[in-house]
Amino acid sequence: MTLQQEELEYRLAHEQLDCVITNRSSMFSEAQKIYQIKENLVFIAPVSCQTIADLKNYPLIVNHVESCPYRRVLLNWWQTHHTTKPILIEMDTVEAFMRTVFVGGGISLLPQKLIENQENLHCFVAEDLPETNISMWIPQNKLPFNYHLLKSIVEKELSV
Repeated sequence: MTLQQEELEYRLAHEQLDCVITNRSSMFSEAQKIYQIKENLVFIAPVSCQTIADLKNYPLIVNHVESCPYRRVLLNWWQTHHTTKPILIEMDTVEAFMRTVFVGGGISLLPQKLIENQENLHCFVAEDLPETNISMWIPQNKLPFNYHLLKSIVEKELSV
């Protein structure tokens, strides 16, 4: 589920969520961080995009939530490297991002771990992208009944 950060914190604090996974290492005042791992971000582009310089020829596919950290990183990178205003396509799910990129509809920025084994996309690394972390948060002073299962799944899926 993709929500504004304030809504996630509220739901976690009121135990409407068992955990929150985010890429901010310090954000929740009424929660405890139980897991953190570094992640690498990569540009994903259609196979017709041959070089990182070609990225400028495509719309940017971003999350509809303006506070999305990946959206901010992508827009900041664009503003640093281009003088033109980007065309934005707003979506909500990673699957929609990848499908739109696959059909040539644009480019996006995602964690490298999410796009492993995707032979139908080109990936590019930009040296000037900021380092990010994935953190797992649970309610303050309360372990969800399925805590160990949640943590083991996250560790398995996010380990590099």
